[in-house]
Amino acid sequence: MHGTHFVDSLKGWAVGDYGIILHTTNGGVNWSSQNSGTNSPLRSVSFSDHHNGYAAGGLGTILKTTNGGTTWTRIFHDTSRNVTHFEVRSFGSTTYILRNYFDIDYYTDYRIWKTTDWGNAWDEVTPPNSFNDEISDMHFVDSVRGWTCGSGAIPHLYHAEIHRTTDGGLSWNIVTFGGQFQSMRKIFFANRTTGWALKVDTVFRSTDRGLNWNAVSATLMNYATDLVMFGDTGYVSLDAWVPFKKTTNSGISWFEQSPSSIQVVLSMSFISPDLGWAVGRQGQIVHTTNGGITPVSQDPFWNATIPNSFGLNQNYPNPFNPVTTIKYELPRESKTTLKVFNALGQEIATLVDEQKQPGRYEVQWNAENFPSGVYFCRLQAGSFAQAKTLVVIK
Repeated sequence: MHGTHFVDSLKGWAVGDYGIILHTTNGGVNWSSQNSGTNSPLRSVSFSDHHNGYAAGGLGTILKTTNGGTTWTRIFHDTSRNVTHFEVRSFGSTTYILRNYFDIDYYTDYRIWKTTDWGNAWDEVTPPNSFNDEISDMHFVDSVRGWTCGSGAIPHLYHAEIHRTTDGGLSWNIVTFGGQFQSMRKIFFANRTTGWALKVDTVFRSTDRGLNWNAVSATLMNYATDLVMFGDTGYVSLDAWVPFKKTTNSGISWFEQSPSSIQVVLSMSFISPDLGWAVGRQGQIVHTTNGGITPVSQDPFWNATIPNSFGLNQNYPNPFNPVTTIKYELPRESKTTLKVFNALGQEIATLVDEQKQPGRYEVQWNAENFPSGVYFCRLQAGSFAQAKTLVVIK
């Protein structure tokens, strides 16, 4: 699955390869298939209400529904172009569609189209010079205020840039960022004034409608596929070995979330800081009602089963101040040690040092007496050894 959108806590849609459109009316507990009328892969879906929505994808395909997906009508199809990325944002009768594609001569093109009459007529509102530049992402907070991000072309160089409009794309203001061969990958505004943008290795935040941006975190965000923010709380989905990163302090620090039920996330839809859905490869769909975290006390499987292998899980939260929880698993009885080391390799704390029965365990480490920095936690159980990186931020 490539895209998902929920209009409330119960009703949502997900789209994917071969024209697949799924619909749920009970928060994702059950899904039913809707007939899209196309075999083209669908990349993005957006609804302005329970009835009116668009789905878009490969071969320039754009589909429209006015009855919640009971029927879909194809309003655009272009076999000469291979669409590589689609974003759809709908607000009542107004909808914006970002299409990134290359033609049969492999010439890359980036265009934004807008309708104000429910899709009957479309006008191009692409930012100036973007024909030769890259538009990686687009976000609108209402029918007239929106932003795009990507990279601008200079001879032999590329620099990250953000465009901003307050009149529905009739005019755009541009903000450029230093650095060669850089691109801004994702952008999201929680409201009209506060937004976030991602480069490969930096998170930026603006509190003045996107006029000025400050780097708030040096965090690796390579392969980011989606970004959602609710003030202090936000999520980044990744097409990588770690499917989610989450922040609870407005993007200053991020910790990893790796639910076992999904490996690669391509799209998210959150309607509150704790309630959201995500879709990924192999048709995977996951749902959280508590911000992606299930406490151990509420997970009977964690305590009731004997694991099949040794393992040291990533601590949570991470980064942290001053307490974090570390979980580990033992498939058989073992002499077990769990120790913390500083960046110089010096042992600074012993959390476990005893014979342990097979099972799943957790322990807390309080770093109140230690400075900010990078630390390492090492599990030794018999001949098995594994280490994780811990980050203290004060």
